[in-house]
Amino acid sequence: MNANIWLEVRGTMTSTSSKKRPLVAVGYGPRCVPVMQLTEAAANVCDLLWLIDGSFPEMDQVTELLNRFGPVVNVSEHSVGQILKELSSPYRPDGFVTYLDANMATYAAVAEALSLPFHSVDTAAALTDKARQRRVLASAGLAMPYCYEIAPDQSAHDLTVKDSGVSWPAVLKPRSAQGSPLHLFREGRDSPGSVPHRPWTPSTRNGSRGLPSG
Repeated sequence: MNANIWLEVRGTMTSTSSKKRPLVAVGYGPRCVPVMQLTEAAANVCDLLWLIDGSFPEMDQVTELLNRFGPVVNVSEHSVGQILKELSSPYRPDGFVTYLDANMATYAAVAEALSLPFHSVDTAAALTDKARQRRVLASAGLAMPYCYEIAPDQSAHDLTVKDSGVSWPAVLKPRSAQGSPLHLFREGRDSPGSVPHRPWTPSTRNGSRGLPSG
């Protein structure tokens, strides 16, 4: 299967002639690798258990399809402890993989509790939070473009003052998102299509906005 999948072979035998297939939990959601591509790759390797966030409207359209290729667990608003209960026998996975940012940090905590190889919780948090990611990379000595975090409670005046120190061009983007939604390119302060100070209301899913330049 894809190189991003980590698994531990169970090593148990269902009979004297065949090994029990490992079960891989797949964090699945909108804009993921196509279902049929995953199931085809897994056909001779492992069984699949789908972990989805049912709060995404798009998942209503694919849940029935996913059910054809393995059990589906809706982890929407579940704590790590609740997910662990859902993944008790016979659904305890031998491996973990996800193809999207959503819930990656939660899956990292679940994998850690199950002693399965996966990103660490800190790594998952940095991978899914652009502001944190840039701080981690900068602390490791990598040259990073200027990045300014816009907090939900900042006033237009605060942003106007900060805007005076931004170099151009600049990109306004969600702090946490994938697939490049709501990215806005701005060539200069007075260029056509200039970004308003508060273009979006920060949501619990996207968090605050970053304004990196260059």
